[in-house]
Amino acid sequence: TWNDHLKDPLTNMQLPEPPGHIAVEVHSYWDSEKFSASQQKEIDQLFTNLDTHLVRRLGVPVIIGECGGGVGEDTKLNVSFTRYFMTKAREAGVAPLWWMGLSDGKDREIPAWTMPATKDAIVTSYSR
Repeated sequence: TWNDHLKDPLTNMQLPEPPGHIAVEVHSYWDSEKFSASQQKEIDQLFTNLDTHLVRRLGVPVIIGECGGGVGEDTKLNVSFTRYFMTKAREAGVAPLWWMGLSDGKDREIPAWTMPATKDAIVTSYSR
């Protein structure tokens, strides 16, 4: 979320003039098992804030270098959360990188997907 302890540093960030080859990276983790209309509003606000305070004000791209729903299973709520979050990121022009969980242990060597429905939610959000 747009945590209170991050609000001042992100809204007051200054970059060299002109910014050149700079992007801003943030992390964003959520409890996907509490995915609800309230959380959707918070996600919407996150992307509005990123656009307002970083993309538009500073003129730099934003990358979510780590994001996730906090669970390592393909639960219905986690898949719904993932689809919503990734769709909002795509619409905002923000590049999100899902952190871990999609494959674990030996699956990283094969590769195989421990969470195939979550993986599909990410892929389909970007293929629309």
